Amino acid sequence: MLRVKVSVCIFTVAMMAAFLPGCYRMPINQGNRLEQTAIRRLKPGMTREQVRYLMGAPVLQEPFDQSHWNYISRYKTRSGEYKEHRIILEFKGDTLVQVTGGDDVPSAEERDDASEDILPE
Repeated sequence: MLRVKVSVCIFTVAMMAAFLPGCYRMPINQGNRLEQTAIRRLKPGMTREQVRYLMGAPVLQEPFDQSHWNYISRYKTRSGEYKEHRIILEFKGDTLVQVTGGDDVPSAEERDDASEDILPE
């Protein structure tokens, strides 16, 4: 009888070990975390330091031409589809001149991995 109980316990633990890791997968997003609140705050005339404070460091920066900063965000939705968003910031000297893209970046509520926005309104 003891042998049966031990066998059942070992079987139960083995089955739990096999199936539990597949229950939850942590979302791994790549690139910058692009927030609508931060993008709306970008204004022509801001300095590079102000933009870096607001948006973080860009993922892609051309080594010989520092006038463009590229922010890219790639994440997986609950349906398994990958989405990618790009924002290109153009500088003239130390001043932000133009913002391209960012209109289709989802808000924190629309994303699957939504969390509290860290930037105050």
